[in-house]
Amino acid sequence: MQYSGEQVMAPSGYMYSANLPTPEDIECMISNNVPRLLFIGLKRSGKTSILNTVCHQKSPQGTFHLDGSTRVERFELLSICNITFVDIPGSLDLERLSDEDAELIFGGTVAIVFVIDAMTSDRLKSNSVMKLCSIAKKASAVNPNINCEVLIHKLDSQTIQFKTQIQRMFERHVQDESYETKLDVIFTYHVTSIFNCSIHVALSKILQKLVPQSSTFEALLSNFVERSDSIQAYLVDLSSRLFFAKDSGALDPDVYELVIHYVDLMEDIVKQQDLSFRGEESATSGGGLVELDDGLVMVYSAINPFVGVVNVFRSSMLDRLSIIEYNIKALRATLQETLDYQEQQQEQLRQRFQQRRQLALRSLE
Repeated sequence: MQYSGEQVMAPSGYMYSANLPTPEDIECMISNNVPRLLFIGLKRSGKTSILNTVCHQKSPQGTFHLDGSTRVERFELLSICNITFVDIPGSLDLERLSDEDAELIFGGTVAIVFVIDAMTSDRLKSNSVMKLCSIAKKASAVNPNINCEVLIHKLDSQTIQFKTQIQRMFERHVQDESYETKLDVIFTYHVTSIFNCSIHVALSKILQKLVPQSSTFEALLSNFVERSDSIQAYLVDLSSRLFFAKDSGALDPDVYELVIHYVDLMEDIVKQQDLSFRGEESATSGGGLVELDDGLVMVYSAINPFVGVVNVFRSSMLDRLSIIEYNIKALRATLQETLDYQEQQQEQLRQRFQQRRQLALRSLE
């Protein structure tokens, strides 16, 4: 694959020297029975900025002067389902991994999140596509079910038409490279920026593929929206503002942007007043309500210390607020039952894993 007017570089050359991961790097990339998102891409593509914006709630402007990652870093999301985000430096060569190391890194419940700087030079775009397909081929060889997600990143204030053209260009070149390398992998593309909610939407959709209960959560939220005559409902992680599920209706980015700001505002207010925003394990919930100027009302209700439900409805429905509150209480109870059942299942899996591990160790003695 070649962009017009550019020379094709060797597959192993990405404008800098690439090194194999050390044993410490590999240890940092793996985790037992925990879904992982592996953030991969060339240097300065925006991986570290994304993770600091989402996981550490840094402002986008505050990530301008971050140094590029030089070692593998983990970001743990402790929520209804623990998720590990792994920031892998662009200088690491994952294409030449041994089969054993590749199985450790790419095996299990994992998604490759490949970040491409859409505003860089054509040569680096070409190198990004080559590296993406090379890593996907290595990963799919050990895990055919692996999710390969492509973030076409740093598209901030461009028009929708321009963003669509850029996405189609990358899709076409990835398809050409896949054909040349005989790669049979399905890629999912997301146009993202840290200056709007597009990065949260993309990562939320990726997370939902790794959480098996997402379809159950979606069904519960859809039933709630229908019975409450609401517009949308989100099951939001309170630390990252990502949503594990929403109702089956079409996503409205403007509404979700308001949801993110609302959760930010709620947390700021309760911190100042020393109130309970996330609720306690033994408490019923924290919560709040706000009416916006555009005729929308948002009601927040905590499910547990990690997640909460944000319901969006029209202000004309305020006279039925008692019905909505009753439905929210029923939804909260059902979601909590689902989460408790999930925790029991995970505990059983952990016990079985430990038993099998002990039996395997005994057989080696």
